[in-house]
Amino acid sequence: MNITFRLNGKEVTVEARPDKRLSAILRDDLNLKGIRKGCGTGYCGSCIVLMDDLLVSSCLIPAFAARHKSIITIEGFSQTKEFSDILTGFKEANVHLCTYCAPARILSTAYMLRKNIMPTEEQIVDNISAVQCRCSSFSHLKRGIVQASIHLNKRKNNG
Repeated sequence: MNITFRLNGKEVTVEARPDKRLSAILRDDLNLKGIRKGCGTGYCGSCIVLMDDLLVSSCLIPAFAARHKSIITIEGFSQTKEFSDILTGFKEANVHLCTYCAPARILSTAYMLRKNIMPTEEQIVDNISAVQCRCSSFSHLKRGIVQASIHLNKRKNNG
């Protein structure tokens, strides 16, 4: 089956079985290595992408469900100013992410900050728990998200 969707702003068509998972298409067929192979059940969060501006675990999405959707991976998101704001905030808070969780952690932070530029502590805690990795301390992650929020807010207010 041919499946056409918008990937990082460009239309792509792939040949895939309808039940093949989006994570496998992105990583194996389209060579996007920011998608990690994790639990395969949506629990670990390592395969998070934005699909039609919603945060989803791509291992749970069958290929047919991606038809005509807009999908943003870390490779596409890394070209945005938001990405730079998040990295700056994380760096200021001494957040050191491993290569396994960094893509998902950054995308989940971006999603949360798009919904609420000044998140509550509860929202931040929920965000941190979306990705199951303990490479960075909880307190550093919280500070990093707050710092990223400050940078995003400052950039949006200045121009």
